[in-house]
Amino acid sequence: MIIQSQGDVVILRGILEENHWPALKSVVSLLLKRHPAGVIIDGGELTEVTDAGAQTFLDASEFIESHNARVMVVGLSDEIVQAISDVPGIRSQLPRVSTAEEARASLAVSGAETLPAEQRRPVVLVPLIGDWRRSLEYAVAHASKLKADLHVLYIIEVPRAQTLGIPLPEKEKEAERVLAEAEALLKAQGIAVKKLSTRARLPVDGVGKYAAESHPRLLVVAYSKSEFDLINEKQDVMGALCRETECEVAVICSAEPDEPAVPGGRGSVRATEPTILFPLIGSWQRAAGFVEMQASAMKLDVELLYVILVPRTMSLDASMPEKEQEAATLFDEAERALKRHRVPVRRVLMRSRDVTEGIVRHTSASKPASLVVSYERSALDQEYTHHATIGALCHGLSTEVVTICPPEQHI
Repeated sequence: MIIQSQGDVVILRGILEENHWPALKSVVSLLLKRHPAGVIIDGGELTEVTDAGAQTFLDASEFIESHNARVMVVGLSDEIVQAISDVPGIRSQLPRVSTAEEARASLAVSGAETLPAEQRRPVVLVPLIGDWRRSLEYAVAHASKLKADLHVLYIIEVPRAQTLGIPLPEKEKEAERVLAEAEALLKAQGIAVKKLSTRARLPVDGVGKYAAESHPRLLVVAYSKSEFDLINEKQDVMGALCRETECEVAVICSAEPDEPAVPGGRGSVRATEPTILFPLIGSWQRAAGFVEMQASAMKLDVELLYVILVPRTMSLDASMPEKEQEAATLFDEAERALKRHRVPVRRVLMRSRDVTEGIVRHTSASKPASLVVSYERSALDQEYTHHATIGALCHGLSTEVVTICPPEQHI
């Protein structure tokens, strides 16, 4: 058999008598580097395939599946398809269409990055899942401050019974429609955007895997609170995104349509206070930059909250000079971090038997535009922190809640 490459196409000619996948894999892998949007394997000039040769397509399908590789097979005659159909798994797994034109139409939905890493600007990535319009509002503010490119990502959800690379015309058409809608919203604001797509069994898995491979500076995902409840019952959204990636992750539980909205943003009811409430808990020091950018971009004040935890053996108004001094020190540190961009800052000191209960109580009373909390990735492994604290904040408040997972390293 002869293997020949021509542009983004690998052409197979002659009789496929043995497993040629090792040689074919080398050619396909090289072409994927040159043509990240996808590669086509053209078997139209194969005249015969033996049982041993059919293993080539089985190994190819396993490679495509495991790497989510943008590779499609075209041109196989009915006789060749019949010859390889006895190999278990090939018929259902091999992403196959009739012509190169059909393959390119499917591959074109993906807009893979082609610049070398050292030439790329920082990227703010917005997956088009959940309340993605709200995600875009946050992303626009931060992309401007970071001097970053804005990328939008559509995840084509593929049933487990089908190979990831199989053409799905209806879903690909929907991907193009949603990507075009996001692009139009941004272009109306004079913002350039790069449209991308990927494939996955579950949207959150696709987001995490794509971000792990593409290394954005910031990943922004938003859900309405009701949608977050439904998804989080099946999958740990925050954990899945933060453990998979190294970038900064912002997961937003956005206000429902009849709840308070950020001034200037979506929603019908203005928050009582045009502020971002920023409790000094978790890894707040590493989220200060995010809060600063958001407050500056949306012209919001920042309200710093420190909750003194009072043991039940003491009265709530008992003197606790050490805790009060600790609060004053943290307030000073936070103000220094936030005032570099002249963000107005206020201090709130309160006492509570439980830190989360104190945050919920103050938020319910003051109704800020948003509440921002931050946790290190390692803290997400602690069930109490992840499920009790973040869950109580998202479910117990009408205010928008933003959970930040700082980057593992500077990107």
